[in-house]
Amino acid sequence: MKNLVLLSSGNIRTLAISNLVTVGGSQSSGIRISSLKNKDDYSLIVPGESEIVLHPLKGKKKGPVILKVGEIFCIEDLTIGISADQHVQDSTKVSFINDYEECIQSFSGAEDLSSSMNLILDNLTRASAMEKGLIILKNPKGGFDLIIKKGIEKNDSWLSEKLIQTTLATQKPHLIQNVIGSPFEGNRSLIASGFISIATWPLVVRGESLGVLVIGSTKPHSGLTEDLRKHGQNLAQLAALMLWFQLREVKLREEVKHLRQTHVGSNDSPFLTTDPKLISTVQLAKQVSSTKLSVVIQGETGVGKELLSKWIHDHSDRKDGPFVAVNCGAIPGELLESILFGHKKGSFTGAINDQIGKFQSAHNGTLFLDEIGDLPEKLQVKLLRALQEKVIEPLGSNKPVPIDVRVIAATHKTLSQLVQQKTFRADLYFRLAEVVVVIPPLRDRPSDIGPLATEFLKSYLPEGRLSTRSWNWLKSREWRGNGRELLSSIKRAAVLSTKLEIEIEDLTRGEPIGPATGGEGLKPWLGGETLEDAKTKFILSKVELALQQADGQRTKAAELLGVTPRTLFRYLENKGEDLTEPS
Repeated sequence: MKNLVLLSSGNIRTLAISNLVTVGGSQSSGIRISSLKNKDDYSLIVPGESEIVLHPLKGKKKGPVILKVGEIFCIEDLTIGISADQHVQDSTKVSFINDYEECIQSFSGAEDLSSSMNLILDNLTRASAMEKGLIILKNPKGGFDLIIKKGIEKNDSWLSEKLIQTTLATQKPHLIQNVIGSPFEGNRSLIASGFISIATWPLVVRGESLGVLVIGSTKPHSGLTEDLRKHGQNLAQLAALMLWFQLREVKLREEVKHLRQTHVGSNDSPFLTTDPKLISTVQLAKQVSSTKLSVVIQGETGVGKELLSKWIHDHSDRKDGPFVAVNCGAIPGELLESILFGHKKGSFTGAINDQIGKFQSAHNGTLFLDEIGDLPEKLQVKLLRALQEKVIEPLGSNKPVPIDVRVIAATHKTLSQLVQQKTFRADLYFRLAEVVVVIPPLRDRPSDIGPLATEFLKSYLPEGRLSTRSWNWLKSREWRGNGRELLSSIKRAAVLSTKLEIEIEDLTRGEPIGPATGGEGLKPWLGGETLEDAKTKFILSKVELALQQADGQRTKAAELLGVTPRTLFRYLENKGEDLTEPS
């Protein structure tokens, strides 16, 4: 292998060559020298065993020029020489590596694929000395789309479908040095395209054919060396990966868009969810939204009870009327009556003006009463009368005010149990709870945690992402505060993080301490907060069973359990039971 020495504008470049190559200032030159005055090919270089043969393409000299070691030849502003130094890298391979790195860098920094795909075609057509190239992508209908082209005009007949189909079917490159005499000689579309020499490579990822990379020439061509064929294969694989990533990203974005359209603030659901239980809850809510049935929404804090009630209102015939929300558990009882029913001037200290209540504000609309289970008994009576008679009396007035309001109530408690405990009126319960809609907690629908976290993060840090550790941490939490707690965690991390990738440390920094933090809370699978809690809970359950078997006789229950009465009494003492032995 001889070494080529190139001198231009005082710059010397030494390259090892082993294959036929062109040198010049053209974009398509195999060895491109940007400092040359003319942007054309200067010479074709053919390496031999002991010399290099030049075929000048510019200047006055015509015909081949043979150069031996130590000799030089000038073509305008380019001087070409040959040396015997064996310690120079093969110029072709260096050029191929540079091409590959350039394409990868382009893909890493580009927002779309067009620049990277064009660069792949530019590099491959230049290296192969072919002037035309195209990248074809299969479409869902079974046809082909020309996505990138080089040297192809708008109205050109660009290629043979048979050749494309063959390349896709075999998933192997096809190299045709001359169409005449090849198996495709009779292909009309290929002849019409004007291609004489063609090379095709399939774009394959994980066994799936995505498309074809094609280069060709309308001029006679000496064919592709083994190194050029490998270079084409490498660039085709790179193009295939780029396309696969792009198609995958487009598909994911479409799925997210569909998910948002289907579940977020849409006609189908107010929740971002794929959980069957929650979907069933929403379907029930949609059914009752268009009726006059009263609804109680039951669910833990933070599950979205007000969100669902607003959605029911928006799907009812009252959607053009007001939606008014009141949290009955957050307002002292003495003020809640005034807030709900209004008051007249002078009805109590501080009542300096007439004030309408929330019932009147919600006239012809919906009144949402959150935490209805905390409503004082006095107001339960007044609320029942308002619902039954459709009139209210403001504080300090004995004049009934007619109202037309749909009441939707919500609670984190079980109202039927409150009725049994006689802390909630049974008649009000049956008046409010014609339909009970239960929203399952977030810990019972773990498949929703990921989509919710992604949606929340997009709101506060659009370019942000969660690390793998963060994903695992989010999915391991109990989320006792449900969606509201998850939102707070994501919002806090997005605001406090100094980088785009959110780590566990970002999610836990500044985290409030309390039962709602989830990860340190109750563990249903364990039966308590700790193993000791679970153990105590188990023992107490067996003590209760023994007492039932012993008809409440503690001494007998201790015998059944195989423990001393003193041990049994200690367990009951921890539970807070009265230790007096029944007679």
